[in-house]
Amino acid sequence: MSLAQDLANGEPVPLWRFVEGDLREIRDYIAKDSPESARRLMVQFVGAFRLLAKRPQLGRVRADLPVSELRYWPVGPYLVIYLAARQPIEIVAVVHGARDIPNVVNLRLDRS
Repeated sequence: MSLAQDLANGEPVPLWRFVEGDLREIRDYIAKDSPESARRLMVQFVGAFRLLAKRPQLGRVRADLPVSELRYWPVGPYLVIYLAARQPIEIVAVVHGARDIPNVVNLRLDRS
């Protein structure tokens, strides 16, 4: 079972292949100081994925993202980047808001 399915109690979560690594990296980094905080954040991510799957237009558009269908949704200091125009939505990246978001997204789109 994948990390995302584990977090969602076995229900599938629409993730691109790199996103599970994003989640693991975030979880492991936070868990060094607080395993409980890391668990709570993962639950918040899954809640955001479910909300966005039901209401894809909730996310915000960023002019600096390379594809007009891409939107983002904040979860704490992190951003969930996803393709809202697809059904089901596709989570492209989960990254800290201080990172170079357009660069991360461009790299993901080039590798997909």
